[in-house]
Amino acid sequence: NQEGCRLYHSNSATIASNTISYNQLGVNLNYSSNSNRIEGNTLALNNISISLLYSDYNNISTNRIKQNQVGILIRYSTVNEITYNEFTGNTEFAVDADVGSTNNRVHHNNFISNGNTKQSADDGSSNCWNASNAGNFWNDWTTPDSDNNGIVDNPYTLNGTAGACDYFPLTEKISVIQIYHIPVCTIYTNQTTIINASVKSVFSISEVKLYYRPVGSSTWYALTMNRISGNDTDGVYEGTLPAQGMSGTLDYYITASDNKGTIAQTPEYSAIVGSPAPEVSAFGIVLLLCILLQVNATIARKLGVKCTNPFRSGV
Repeated sequence: NQEGCRLYHSNSATIASNTISYNQLGVNLNYSSNSNRIEGNTLALNNISISLLYSDYNNISTNRIKQNQVGILIRYSTVNEITYNEFTGNTEFAVDADVGSTNNRVHHNNFISNGNTKQSADDGSSNCWNASNAGNFWNDWTTPDSDNNGIVDNPYTLNGTAGACDYFPLTEKISVIQIYHIPVCTIYTNQTTIINASVKSVFSISEVKLYYRPVGSSTWYALTMNRISGNDTDGVYEGTLPAQGMSGTLDYYITASDNKGTIAQTPEYSAIVGSPAPEVSAFGIVLLLCILLQVNATIARKLGVKCTNPFRSGV
């Protein structure tokens, strides 16, 4: 196809959650297509995945842009924001800020194995390739970091006549959603089990789910985890695993989705399901103490050691 999606003199539109492939131009914004949003799409195997021509103030975020010739081409366009995208395996450049591109901002993106030399290019002017304290992740530029602050000590220099740099290249990939969870290792039969997770996100979380595979089953089941504290970008979520009637291994994992369509997933965890330890009553504890005292007294007599009653007060 010539174009997957085209905006012409269009303002304030949203292109979201699409898969756009095998086009000359995946998404084409031209001639005063301003203040539009392109988010949460997968753009693959196009000649140019997104083209901006005479189009300003657009926001391009949380897209997966892979295996195109050029990821994003910007020409005669200004003040566009390109953030939280992942560019992978684009053969020429991930982002090409061409002639007439000015004051565009490119930061908090993951650039992975794009191009033959540098992963992006800038032939425009006054384009910014980092935020005030963080730039992008470039997988060919992750060291050195002598002070361990997560920023590579030296700027990442781009191709092109502008002499542009990312002054704060990141040492690790950017995660739009982060899930923190301490795995549960043991589950008792015939008892429900609480699973907690802390979720942090750049954008608002829309759903957190707990997937589990019961003992002896090949089927995965899902249940929604509820937020018990925090807010929609930084909260603690709770879910309850149903009681298991037999011993064995239960597998589970957690996913979180944001309102841009990004999904994060934990590794798969395994918990051992078994019978709980027998409960000991208060009477049983007292009886055990008495037996231990009697045993100690017997041993003391055999050794000729005088034994003091620990329960007698006074001198």
